[in-house]
Amino acid sequence: RHATIRALAGCDLEEDLGMFVVHRNPLVRLWTVVALRQLGSEKIAEFLQDSDRGIRTEAARGIHDDFSIDGAMPGLAQQLDSTNDQDANFMVRALNANFRLGGEACLNRILKWIGDPSGKEELRLLAMRMIREWEAPHPLDKVTGRFRDFAKRQLTESDRMRIQSALRGLLGS
Repeated sequence: RHATIRALAGCDLEEDLGMFVVHRNPLVRLWTVVALRQLGSEKIAEFLQDSDRGIRTEAARGIHDDFSIDGAMPGLAQQLDSTNDQDANFMVRALNANFRLGGEACLNRILKWIGDPSGKEELRLLAMRMIREWEAPHPLDKVTGRFRDFAKRQLTESDRMRIQSALRGLLGS
């Protein structure tokens, strides 16, 4: 496996590797994800929708962990809109991608996700801690422990009201 992945990454043909997103063999798709991770390719985001949970999770790790693939991070963040994958490793990275990117859309995505009762309780608690730290994020990444230089964020009054409303809804359920 290792030799195959190194060979795929060594070819440095990102466009060609992207065609494996539809390959019928899950092992080929997994090897492609690992090769794209080694290349730091944004094409890895195409595997976030894979039918195989392990491949989706490996793509999320490839985008989020280590030094990250910044260009693919918005795609990972958007996964919070369309899935409540029961794989905690995938979901924690999707949540943290929203936290790391910041902005109103990411804040709204986390607030909506917190209100979904089908989410795992420990992940909903993590999401609430993210909201609590939104304006002054702790510099250590919540997943990897790496130092991340976050810009200071400012919540608007409207943001605060949405947060209060989401938390009231959560406490009421």
